[in-house]
Amino acid sequence: KDEIGKFVPQIVVDDSFNACVKICNFIRMKFNTKVICIEEKNREHILRDMVYDFLSIGFNVHKNLDKIDNRINIVNTIQQMKKNHNYYIQNMYGAYDNYIEKNAEMLSPNYSLLLSIDNKYPKYYSSEEKYLEDKFSLIHKTLDNGGIVIINIDDERLKNYNIDDNNI
Repeated sequence: KDEIGKFVPQIVVDDSFNACVKICNFIRMKFNTKVICIEEKNREHILRDMVYDFLSIGFNVHKNLDKIDNRINIVNTIQQMKKNHNYYIQNMYGAYDNYIEKNAEMLSPNYSLLLSIDNKYPKYYSSEEKYLEDKFSLIHKTLDNGGIVIINIDDERLKNYNIDDNNI
């Protein structure tokens, strides 16, 4: 029941993350919208806004709301997509172990842009190694989808990341 005592329809699932993945993929495939995931330093949204402005010249582009990259808000933003959206841009940030990886699994990115790897990893990661694994998971999830990854080779850790693929 809701706060005034009315019965509210509910969908009960065993795994909420898996349900979110299925919802996002269903909507994306229904509209055939390409997903661009952008990982940029300090949640500045500079690159996201530049890519949005550039693509908006010739395409219909939908982007995530400012500073919102959690699972529920990603699903809500994707549900706002329209049939005429050619691209959906989502910022990706690390918060704790496997955070980026799980969000990338939900989004199935066609393109990913990685700007930098912070020298100081966020405090909610269990280790620097887990932080790096999570950052690099965006590369792997994109390539697993047959997508294209663009990295900033001015960042030493991105430049030296060893992956053998022609789509980087």
